[in-house]
Amino acid sequence: MIRLLVLFSLFVISSCTYHELSPCDTDEPTYSDCVKPIIAANCLDCHSNGSAFGELLTYEELKWFFDRDLIERIQKNENDLGFMPFQGEKLNESDIQILIKWKNNGAPNN
Repeated sequence: MIRLLVLFSLFVISSCTYHELSPCDTDEPTYSDCVKPIIAANCLDCHSNGSAFGELLTYEELKWFFDRDLIERIQKNENDLGFMPFQGEKLNESDIQILIKWKNNGAPNN
């Protein structure tokens, strides 16, 4: 009986894990870990290499768009005028929330 109790205790202790949140799963997502990868995956097809639509390759370029209407445009429905990404699929809600939180935190270059 004691042996069974010891084995059960070891199982319970070993099954406990520490779950650390990524910086993107917090209220303070970072530019380098969270925002930049979202932009790279969804925006750079049109917004790079001297694009007439503006580039989003650097923090400064991205911040310029955020200071205008980028958050509003990514929240529009796909058929609405001004929707971004143009001719692309709407970003998932998780990515939109990361971008909103980052902007609400002052859009830090971190």
